[in-house]
Amino acid sequence: MKIGEAYIQYSKIFTAVVGVLYAVQVGATIALVCRRPDAAEYLIDILSTTTGLFGLVFGCYTGNSVVEKVNTTRKSVSSVMQPGAGSDVG
Repeated sequence: MKIGEAYIQYSKIFTAVVGVLYAVQVGATIALVCRRPDAAEYLIDILSTTTGLFGLVFGCYTGNSVVEKVNTTRKSVSSVMQPGAGSDVG
């Protein structure tokens, strides 16, 4: 996705949106626990579930980023070490 002059991956946007929503949920949970201590157990259960989901989203994004960087580096090193080996040009 192109935003202004910069290209931003959808996975980065998705992870950022999930992170912002998670932060909002944490704030809302803290406020609700302070106002309704009798519901604290249920609110914390919901928060623990979404914490796991946020961890999964962030972990997948991070893993994808690492794999992309490794592949890019491997291609760059291969093209420097063996000219013509890393290029797609016939």
